[in-house]
Amino acid sequence: MSFVKQLVSLVKSKKFKIILMAILLASTISPREPQWHPYNGKGVRYFGGNGITLLTGHWHLPPDKDSGIVIIMAHGMGLTQTFGLDPYIKAFTNAGLNVFTFDYATFGQSDGLPRHQIHPHRHVADLEATINLIQTQNSSTITKIGLWGTSLGGGHVLEVAAKNRPNINAVISQVGHMASGFEAVFFGGSLTAKTLQSLLLFLVGFSKWFVCLVLNKSCYYPIVGRPGSPAMLQNPGDDKGYLDLVPSDLKYGWENAATTGSALQVLTYRPLTVVSKIMTAPVLLIGASRDTLCPLKYIRKAKEQIRNAELLVMREAGHFDVYHNATILEETIRAQVEFYQKHLMLP
Repeated sequence: MSFVKQLVSLVKSKKFKIILMAILLASTISPREPQWHPYNGKGVRYFGGNGITLLTGHWHLPPDKDSGIVIIMAHGMGLTQTFGLDPYIKAFTNAGLNVFTFDYATFGQSDGLPRHQIHPHRHVADLEATINLIQTQNSSTITKIGLWGTSLGGGHVLEVAAKNRPNINAVISQVGHMASGFEAVFFGGSLTAKTLQSLLLFLVGFSKWFVCLVLNKSCYYPIVGRPGSPAMLQNPGDDKGYLDLVPSDLKYGWENAATTGSALQVLTYRPLTVVSKIMTAPVLLIGASRDTLCPLKYIRKAKEQIRNAELLVMREAGHFDVYHNATILEETIRAQVEFYQKHLMLP
């Protein structure tokens, strides 16, 4: 059934008034606002992409000889450097690679208010500021730089690679965000009656953004929730897969919440537009055949447009299986280490 017919059918149904009442009720509910706890621990403090906000990053060093190669890791939507990256950090450092992780502005250990602004282009600017830091402060010891990004961060690393910086020598994009959020919803293959319901909830909730602008107040959406909820991510399994990445000992005021303005940014962010400009760095794309958040078909399109790209497809896997399924995690990490060794460590 076409999208229009589904929408008309939903509006004409007897349940529509109940759904509408639920929408109006849901639009008055906001998740708890993330609290800012200024970071005063160890780490590298440096200015982010706007030249004002201080970010916090951490070095993870190999147990043996330093290779002079660093992998900069860019995490996914709403996640911080303490959420689920340990298996990758361990594998990369055991292979002799330095690793540098950081938090985007307004998240985790980094400064910035209001908290939890998911603004992809600002994330990209923060990533570039991190590259500049590594390059300028470690110019005598760092010989090559590799980028690693997952989910939304998988789009960020391709945005940076499209600028063909001479110091970027290899790029990995894991289940990366390629097409806009609108495309993923309407053309990604996951459009259902539940999706339509959630879109209505989402749009009514989004109207709060304009009220918040007038009142000069921050309002929030849930980042992830169950299907049919007003959350930004609400495909089946998203809530468990996402929240399983969140550690039990939460710090730095993290909440399952993002500013309402974040939604429009993610819905219109489209790295696929620029990937054809990637001319220098080799790229490894990793996709999952059952991914409804970052559909495989868009990752395939990216592969077709990037001059020097490889594609690894995880069969019978969803978006979060690359983090939680032990077999898939082992396979993807092995492929990633081999990719970095080939392009960064071999003469």
